[in-house]
Amino acid sequence: MNTVKNTKYHGERPLFKSHDLQMENIEILDGESALKECQNLTCNQSYFNGKYPFWHVDNALIEDCTFDTNARAAIWYSNKITMKNSTVDCPKMFRIATKITLEKVNFTDAKETLWDCSEISMKD
Repeated sequence: MNTVKNTKYHGERPLFKSHDLQMENIEILDGESALKECQNLTCNQSYFNGKYPFWHVDNALIEDCTFDTNARAAIWYSNKITMKNSTVDCPKMFRIATKITLEKVNFTDAKETLWDCSEISMKD
């Protein structure tokens, strides 16, 4: 598995089609679709503020992360997503996704979240 640490990303699709990638303390800032069409991702202690960061993603673990207001529509068309100990300040977080596990996730703006999603598990 490849690892990326302590890195800031700007612009369109900086990690497009990545696979088998572990991210630690990264920042996704302006731009769109940072992790589009990716698979087998692990993301820890990271910050997201660019639009649509996780679209068409299969198999991701997102832990101790923050999705700020501009990270709207963050996880769409994705499968097997686990999110733990994270804060979501943006609307439209999940849509048309399956096999979602949420554990200790704080949604401050859950407008239009989990639309057309299935197999959702929420804990504490």
